[in-house]
Amino acid sequence: MLQIDIRIPNNRGVLPSAEIHSVTLTRKNDAFNTLIECCEYGLLVFLIFYLIEGLREIFFLKFSYLKKFWSYIDWSILGCLIAQMVFVIRRKIEIDPALETIANNPNKYANLEEFAHMKRQRNNIFVVSLFFVYVKIFKFLNFNRTMGQLNNTLRKCALDILGFSLMFFIIYFAFGKLVTCYLEVR
Repeated sequence: MLQIDIRIPNNRGVLPSAEIHSVTLTRKNDAFNTLIECCEYGLLVFLIFYLIEGLREIFFLKFSYLKKFWSYIDWSILGCLIAQMVFVIRRKIEIDPALETIANNPNKYANLEEFAHMKRQRNNIFVVSLFFVYVKIFKFLNFNRTMGQLNNTLRKCALDILGFSLMFFIIYFAFGKLVTCYLEVR
């Protein structure tokens, strides 16, 4: 998908910009895509099972469930998976019929910008869910002494790492904003 923007600033001239996004909206009928579709159905079963499990834990443990850090990670993963499934279902309901009508009317303009945006958002949600899954994997890293020591060290310095990350990104984005402000003037 190619999107071309032309901006006319107040001072004079024209500022053209272009965005190119490679997005796959169709699926081929081969073994790999069949495997992906089976994994999506497996993910749906996994989602329903762990959603029921999480609700059961909230029902039995009440407020003590909310005191655990890992419960928030679990619900973050479940939220990302629910969003993934919404995008999968939406693709089956909206994109596939729209692509069929486009194939039947090749001379008519097809605006696929919304579908491409939806695909990019699905990829972003996938990255966030992958991050939470990696954080969850750190919980189970005590399979030998060295990894247990790493896990304990990360647990003890988590607040320091969080504070450093916060300050680092504040300064990083401040310099980024400084550069954009400096270059926009020219």
